[in-house]
Order: sequence, then C-alpha cells, then structure tokens
Amino acid sequence: MLKRLRLTKDLLSGLMFVVVGVGATIIGQSYSRGTLTNMGPGFFPATVALIVAGLGIVIVVKEFFTMLSGGGQEALEFGNVVPFLGIPGAVLAFGLLINSAGLIVAIAAVVVIGRLVSRDFQWREVGLIIAVLSGLCLVIFYFLLKIPLKVLPW
Repeated sequence: MLKRLRLTKDLLSGLMFVVVGVGATIIGQSYSRGTLTNMGPGFFPATVALIVAGLGIVIVVKEFFTMLSGGGQEALEFGNVVPFLGIPGAVLAFGLLINSAGLIVAIAAVVVIGRLVSRDFQWREVGLIIAVLSGLCLVIFYFLLKIPLKVLPW
C-alpha cells in the first residue's frame, strides 16, 4: 500500500489549498464575522478560506483513493516541485514588500520569482512584464482608485 503513495501534482496542490485555507482562517480569527443578515468584515474572507480548505481536502482525498486503486499521476521529481514552492513564495514576497519597498518593487519581486521557476527565463521578457504590470497597477490602483500605496521605497 505504501508503495502506491507518491507525491503528485494533485496531492501537492490539494495540500497547498488546505494550508492556505486553514492559514487564512487562523489569520482572520480577529475579524468580526457577524451573521448572514449582518455580515462583518471577516465573513467573506472566512467563507472563502473555508471553501479553499474544503476544496483542498476533496482534492487530497480523491488523489489518495486514485493512488490506492493503482491509478493516478506519476510521482513528481524535485525539479517539478519547484513551481509549487515558487509561486506561493512570489505571493509571500509581494505581501512582505508592498508596504516597505513599494508597489513597483513588490511587483518586480513577484514577476522575477514567478519567472525563475519557469524553464524559459529571459530577462528582456521579465523586464517587459514588470514594466507593463507596474504601469497598469499604478494607473488602476494609485491614480483611478486612489488607493494610498507606497509606490517606491524612497
């Protein structure tokens, strides 16, 4: 039975959904949820977090039973696991940098980290993506929506 268990894309994705959903639920404990008729600021995030965690559990259980029946995907090699770590790492970098380093640096970090996990990393392409995303985010969030964001570190 243990020989059939292996680390697959679906299993890893499901586990990541569970971790993100449970983490968001724990972080959101300080927000008032309210009731269905009088929703508080924590109602929607808590609901989405629980749905994400539930979806992750469904994916993990499905993949577990698929593996036990002898089917399923091939086991991942270490090189194939890197995107699963790199993409959440990019999101984490954005969250850590947005207030201290500013919007443009945070966007640049997301793009660089996200592209580093790709097999075809090209600096010219990365620079173009950073420029376009930074410009769009500045126009939408800073100028149109007037969200008080720190744009650059200085």
